[in-house]
Parts: sequence; structure tokens; C-alpha cells
Amino acid sequence: MERRIVLLICISSVWLFSFGCTDNNNYNSTTDESVVQSQIDENSSFDDNTRNIQHIVLSSSSCEITVGEIYQVKYIIVPENATDKDLSWKSVDPQIAAVNSEGVITGISDGNTNIVVSSSQDVFATISVSVRKESAYNRLSEKERKFVDTFLKCIGNFKNPKSVTITYLHNFDVTNSWAISVRAQNGFGGYGETDYRLYRNGELTETVVKHVRSNIGEDANYNLELINEAIRELTL
Repeated sequence: MERRIVLLICISSVWLFSFGCTDNNNYNSTTDESVVQSQIDENSSFDDNTRNIQHIVLSSSSCEITVGEIYQVKYIIVPENATDKDLSWKSVDPQIAAVNSEGVITGISDGNTNIVVSSSQDVFATISVSVRKESAYNRLSEKERKFVDTFLKCIGNFKNPKSVTITYLHNFDVTNSWAISVRAQNGFGGYGETDYRLYRNGELTETVVKHVRSNIGEDANYNLELINEAIRELTL
């Protein structure tokens, strides 16, 4: 009788040990991507009439755009044959980045925020969005960009190029030049303002006679604030 009890205990122990090893081996095998996907599919197998979204997989967890730029979020849902594929898109801060019902993000203002996409079953995913202002140079008009490109050729003439500010600008089509006034740091540590004639080849000459300033007509179309911002961006 005792031998039978001992034998039963031994058989039971071997059976339990074998069962535990089999489970562990199956668990470790899920490191293979195809097995992981098959388990997702298996765990997602519901009745055909109630097959819900289990995962929303985004192609990227973050994006960086400029103000006014758009970005289309790419994604897949698991399982692909879910019966209810409706998704809701929401921006945590719409004043920084907006998003429409198709997952198209638009940069609104400089800053960082998150876009959240969710299903009706409360499955969600998040993408972080960084919005930056478009460079001042890219916002210049064609004629403003032409002036900045020319002025940068001679900006090394100034003692401290980063201190330079254009305070007046007038275009002379006849002589292919601009009359400009420049405020910049002088050799004594202070600031001074000087009138120049800037030619299309980048030659800069100081004028003897002070400019008679006029901000009417074509001159009024030059955005000096934006021009100076672009010059500061591009000055090493």
C-alpha cells in the first residue's frame, strides 16, 4: 500500500514538472514577432459581429513641423477586419497643433503638444508634436530675399555683424542699388547709425549726403522687422 502511494506521488510530480516546462517554452517562443502577431490575432478572435479594435499602431511616436505645415499620421489597426473602425482624433492643445478627423495635423503656433487617437472601445495611441516657427528667411518676399542675399555678402564689413539692424531701405531700380541706413556697434563699444549705398554685386559704400527717407510706394512693402530677423538668423 505504501509503495503504491509513493509511486502515485512520483508520477504526479513528473506530470506537474512537465506541464510547467511546456508552459515556459511556449511563453519564451513569443519573442518571435510572427508568434506575437499570431497571439494578438488569437486573443482578438471574437464573434464576427463583435470584433473590436485591440491595438492602434502609429508609424511614429513623434513629429516636428513648422507653423502652417501639415503632417499626415500613418497608422494601422489590429485586427484589420475590426467591425468598428471609427477613430477619434484630439489635440491636447489646439492652439499649438490642430488635427482633423483623418489624422492630418496642422502646426498653429510655436510649442509642443500631443495628439491622441482613440477607438470607441477606449483603445488609444499618442503622438507627440513639436511645432516651430518657419524661418524668417523663408517668409521673405522675393525682393526682400534678394536684398538679404546681397547684404549678407558685405556684412563682414561691420565690427560686430550680429549687432547690425537695417533702419531704412529704399530700392533704386535705375542704378541696381539700395539706399540703406544701418545701426551697428562701433569700435568704441557704442552704437551708431550710418547711411550707405548697397549695389547688387555686394559692394557697400558710405554716402556723403544723408538719405531723404520715404516710406511710401514700393518702400512701404519692405518688411524691415522680418528682414532684420532673417539677417540675424543667417549671421554666424
